[in-house]
Amino acid sequence: MSPSWPAIGTVALGDDLTVRRVGFGGAWLTGPGTYGPPPDLDAARAIVRRAVDEGFQLIDTADCYGPAPASPARATEGRFQCGGTHTAGA
Repeated sequence: MSPSWPAIGTVALGDDLTVRRVGFGGAWLTGPGTYGPPPDLDAARAIVRRAVDEGFQLIDTADCYGPAPASPARATEGRFQCGGTHTAGA
């Protein structure tokens, strides 16, 4: 079940980007201790794709999580731009 996006609302990030107030935390998609590749790369990518498909516009990632095999850009075939000012269309 998708969240009620209108009830959740949005927040401005800077002057030119507005995203939904609730984001998706990606730290747990990595290997042990939140570092390194996930044990099941295909499953991790599927989870990120599902989050974007469900309407999440902000995905929390960080270099400290390790290599980016499950990064939003890779998992969503470029529909999500990492480190930029654009999010997936919803």
